[in-house]
Parts: sequence; structure tokens; C-alpha cells
Amino acid sequence: MEAPKLATILVIVLAVGVAMGYVVANTSRAGVPSTSTAGTVTVTSTVTETKAVTETVTSIREVVKTRLFRPELVADILVADRSSLPPSSFVQVDTWRSHAPYTLVVFSPDSSMFAVTVTRYVEDKPVSEVRVYTIYGEELWRFETGSGYIRSLAWSSDGKILFVGENSIEGTLVALDASTGEQLWSYKTSSELGTSDPSQPRYYWPTIYSIEYSDGKVYASACRTVKKPKYGKICAIYCFDARDGSLVWRYPREGFIDTMVPEIKLSPDGHYLAAATWYYKGEQWKGGVLLLLDTTSGSLVASFDPGTRSPFRWAGSWSGVDWLDEKHIAYVLDDGRLYVLEAPSLNTVEEVDVTSPLPALVLPRKANTTEEGYVYAFSGYNRVVKTPTGHTLLLVRTSNTYGVTAAGKSAKPTINHPDANSIFIYEWRDGGLAFIAKYPLRGKPSYENWASYSPEHGLLAVPVGHDYVARSTIYTGIYILNLTDINAVRSGEALALTIKPPADSGVVIGGGISPDGARVVAITYPVNAGTADSPVFIGDYRILIYGID
Repeated sequence: MEAPKLATILVIVLAVGVAMGYVVANTSRAGVPSTSTAGTVTVTSTVTETKAVTETVTSIREVVKTRLFRPELVADILVADRSSLPPSSFVQVDTWRSHAPYTLVVFSPDSSMFAVTVTRYVEDKPVSEVRVYTIYGEELWRFETGSGYIRSLAWSSDGKILFVGENSIEGTLVALDASTGEQLWSYKTSSELGTSDPSQPRYYWPTIYSIEYSDGKVYASACRTVKKPKYGKICAIYCFDARDGSLVWRYPREGFIDTMVPEIKLSPDGHYLAAATWYYKGEQWKGGVLLLLDTTSGSLVASFDPGTRSPFRWAGSWSGVDWLDEKHIAYVLDDGRLYVLEAPSLNTVEEVDVTSPLPALVLPRKANTTEEGYVYAFSGYNRVVKTPTGHTLLLVRTSNTYGVTAAGKSAKPTINHPDANSIFIYEWRDGGLAFIAKYPLRGKPSYENWASYSPEHGLLAVPVGHDYVARSTIYTGIYILNLTDINAVRSGEALALTIKPPADSGVVIGGGISPDGARVVAITYPVNAGTADSPVFIGDYRILIYGID
């Protein structure tokens, strides 16, 4: 293709807001939906796989847009304007760290309402609560925690109970009546893990990290940070009767898991519970080990130790465990490794390098000069979805770029890793994984709930924040991928819509899509787009509800 022709095509692509098959729709608070005209455009699609080296394959193809989603702003709920919020809580554009509220958005199974975590400030002190709204923005009720923050949410399958996990002095799991917000029962994990000192930072407090529900039982992982005999975590996994909160079992029966358990996942048949661990090294358990429990007895069935990968000194998985089917687990580690494990033995069926560290200059902590090291794309997130057309897809989400020295110590990256902030899509078929496509998103994920899915329409909603390496907020929004057509996914056409909140809204810190695919919620928060010395504050704390068709 001649250069002038290609340049013209690229200008057209930018003009209509289509890149790599993406349709970008800006929305206004006036509720006027964006419109686009379906047509044929030529786009450039880049797929990058990182193995020992990075290879980039670029192809030009004709893309026909047969359906465009049109978002309409249904409700704009002001939680707090930025003048009433402490600037220390604002998102900082030049760092991945954020003191913005921990944000979860979880729709009820029937799509009639959603629960969202909110943090208010009263006399500069944070007050955490869960609010439940209808899909039209009417607040039904709210529940306020006593001493801490809300860390996890889950609905019962019939939508009658909302389970709330706290990061608090008591580390409480609470069951609420979904129609009224009335407390049905609660359980304080501090009775085993120990109660924390209120003067300590909240990451020392007992925390309910993950909640699963099935067949009248609710499962939860709870952890607390300890300093002695050495700094680390102590954790336990619980099973309760969802009706009255009576304890069915606890693992281990005595003592604790001496590493962090940030996520648990039930098998599709409910017979097994898989538990991922993060990088904390205990005396008995190492970070990155996967545990498999029998849900009837709470006994340990098997464990899998992936070891470490050079140049890293640790291994771990933050939110990287899910079930491909009743007998196979997909387990993704933060360092880019993906394992398919057979249950209940946890024998390795397949190992894939989703992404790999690349040589680069990095800036060690408390250093003024760079040195040779590696940059890598944090990859500890995955999700398995079933499409309306019968395909089983494994989605692996990478996060920001991080750095390590040649000796494996944490460092600040000087460049972005090419696989950072992307979604890798694999199809599970015939007992193996087949790579389908990679979709760059460029902005920071929502660590609390990186994606939600509408099984009815095959729509995946991915909240995206800022790019701290590029110091940019231009990519923030809710990205909607249509996974129904596997050929469209393979050819780079799955990203059907990006919902961009108004420019003065700040940065998206969370969001989700309803199971029926009719509603999308975006949570925005103020951002400092400048520096600590020369701040430029933008945005407010808002709950935005969109209707899509």
C-alpha cells in the first residue's frame, strides 16, 4: 500500500474515533446519546506476543461495522464534589499508587439493581458504606461499616442476600437483606485472626478479601497483617450457612495459612474451592501456591507450587484463578505465567507465557541513577466466560508496567512494557488453550473488580483508569467488548464501545455491566493531573449510569 494512501486512511480512522476496531463514544450529562454511522473503514491492527523477544505483527484489513452501541446517560449521582474531599485521596496521574476509595460495583442477578461501595469524608475522616440503587439511579438503601472499609461484595444466586466483606478492626462478614438493607447476621473473623489496633494503618486490619456463594453456602477468605515472628500475613478460609451465618467449616481447622489469600473460586459444580495466594512467604506456605479444598469437608485436596521465574525473587497471584470447566483451572501469576491445572490432582496440563520481562533501564528505590534491569507487565488477573455462541474464553488482564533490577529487587520502570494494560484472549477447546487476540487498553485497571460480564449478550465491561508511566488520563473510561462472534474477536473487532465520561469528571476508578447488558455504571473520582508541587485538580466523585442498546 502506498504511503499517501495509508496516511489518508489513518487520518480518517482518527477522525471517526476508530482504532484497532474500537468505537469511542463521548457522552454528556445532558443525556444526549452519541451517534455514529455504520460504514466500512480500513484500520491498522497490531497484535503483540512477548516470548523470549517481542514480535509485532501488523496487518491492514477491511472492517465492516454492522452494529454500533449508543450509550445514554440515565443518571448522574454526585457523591461528593472535590472541594469536600481531601486532596490526599485524589488519583495522582504520575503514580500507580492511589488513595482513592476502594470501589466495587456488583449488579444483582436479575439486573434490577446494583450495589456500590462509597467512601464519604466526615470531618476529614473516611466513612465507608455500601449503597444499593435501582438501574434508574434511585437509592434503595445504604449500609455503613462500623470501623473500616468495604473490601468485597457478592450476591446470593437468587438475589435475596447481599454479602459484605469488611476491612475493619473486626474483619466482619455481613449478610444483608437485599430488599431492605437489614442485617441478617454477621461474623467477626477477628475472633480467630485477632483484633487490630485502630491506630495502625488499615492494611494491618483483618480483611475479607473474597466471597463466593453456592447452594446455600457462602465462602470467604480472610487475612490480617502481622509483624511477629516476622512481617507477613495470616489467613483462613471459611464456609458458612448463608441463612443464619453458622460456621460449617474453617481451613485450616487450627492455626492459619501463613501467606495471603486474595481470591477464592468455586468450581462450576460446587465440589471444590480454589484459592490463590500472593507473594508473602510463610514458614509453611510460599507465595504463589494454589490451594484446592473440598467444599463438603473443608479439607485440603491438593496444592500447586509454581516456583519462581527469573529475574523475580517472588511469585504470586492477585486475582488470577478461575475454572475453565469442572475439571480444569486456569491459574495466572503476576510474572506472566499461565498454568492449566487438572482437578483434583492439580497436575499441569499446559503452561503458557502470556507475557515476559524485557531488558530495560530501571530506577532502583532510593536511587538517583538508572541501572540495567527488566520491565514487566503485571498479569495477575484472569476470568473465564461462556459466550452466547458456546465458546469458552479465558481473559488475562495485564496491569501497569513495573520494574525489577537484575538482582530481582523492585524498581521504577523508565519505559512502558508493550504488553502492559492489555487483555489477552484465549479459547479453551479440546483440552487446550488457543491464543485468539490481544486488546491494548493502555490505562490502569480497577484492581478491585477488573471486569464484569453480561452472559446474555456476551458483553465484557472493563473499567480503565490513567496511564501513570505516560502521565495521561486520555484512556480512562469503560471499555465494552462484544465477545459473541469469535471471528470478530480474533480479527480485532470485539471492542464495540468505549464509554468516556465527561472530560471534567476525573478518572474512572470502577464500574460494571448488568447481566442483561442493558446498564453500565462508571464511578469517577478527582485526579491531580499536575504534580505535587503544581497540582491541577479535575473531576468530582460521581456515579454515572448509562443505558446501552
